[in-house]
Amino acid sequence: MSATVVEVLKARIAELEQELEKAKENSRKASQEEQEVSDALRAFREALKAESQRKGIPVPADNSRGASLLDLVRTQTTTQFIRKYVSGNGSRGTTPLEVKKAMEEAKIKAHPNYAYAVLLRLKAKGEFTERDGRYYAETVQ
Repeated sequence: MSATVVEVLKARIAELEQELEKAKENSRKASQEEQEVSDALRAFREALKAESQRKGIPVPADNSRGASLLDLVRTQTTTQFIRKYVSGNGSRGTTPLEVKKAMEEAKIKAHPNYAYAVLLRLKAKGEFTERDGRYYAETVQ
């Protein structure tokens, strides 16, 4: 009987591993789609701003810093928070210190060097680039 239980457990583990891989792929695709839509929205806002300025229409100051911290806190992991925070800063980019401060504002507790370590890891994976100490999200094509 125990051999049957072992076989059932092994089979269920294999099924769950496949489900997990599918979920990870779906999550990756959703993140990619979110980035593409965010980039398109940013581009359209910039086009509207440029066209409004060209026609002499007053343009309100944009005081946003990318995605709101409240939206970012709703993410599942600290790495996702950092990924979305950097992406939300677009062409402005961000520094490790800015990420650390955003994490503190969002009440995310982590080691003082955690933001820097995650930025380096995501840079190594090709998700971010670094120029002059600022990190930028890579546009996924």
